Amino acid sequence: STVQSGVLTIPEVTREAAGDYMCLGLDNSGAELFRAKSHLEIISPPRIDLNPSRQTVEPGESPSIICSATGDQPLNIEWSAIGRPMPPSVTADRGMLRFRGITYNDAGKYACKATNPAGTAEAVAEVIVNSDNYHEGIRAVERDVNEVAGTSIKLRCDTNERVQIDWIREGQSLPRNSYAQNNHLIIERARPEDSGRYICQITDHKGAVSSDYVNVRVS
Repeated sequence: STVQSGVLTIPEVTREAAGDYMCLGLDNSGAELFRAKSHLEIISPPRIDLNPSRQTVEPGESPSIICSATGDQPLNIEWSAIGRPMPPSVTADRGMLRFRGITYNDAGKYACKATNPAGTAEAVAEVIVNSDNYHEGIRAVERDVNEVAGTSIKLRCDTNERVQIDWIREGQSLPRNSYAQNNHLIIERARPEDSGRYICQITDHKGAVSSDYVNVRVS
């Protein structure tokens, strides 16, 4: 440490520098004119470790993500889904994010944020739901759809079941400029941000779920 013009400078401060400091003002004869006491407290910002940071799971499984944070207390940990509200099947309990019977709609990226008085740290984990096991009760007419921005896109899935077809978008909510009509999902005035994987899904009278998907790219 160095003192210059009444300023005490501590370079590359460590925890050992914490404590009480006394400043004394002296005249030319060495007599004390004043004294002031100061307390230095050293706090560490949070650091985050995610386990796992990326995982691929099967539909129906119940995976979890652990967010381990170190740093001085009080330390607050929060989870959020990137680009959408947290799905209702996902629960967050401090450093643990749990999925209950994961579906294709739960796939996406999730952020863990740790905060204490010294700062904030954030890390992102990705969850992928395996698309190789889609059931055969419903079929997408096209697997890949490529369109230019501003056009209307019509996605179609066919099924022999007399049930309603539900549409979801993997990892995100459906665009506001989209709507379902019979066995179609229509995206009006498509934008590049509407790109993604769209899933058509049915539930038969026995409760079995069948799904297929269409990859959409808007350029």
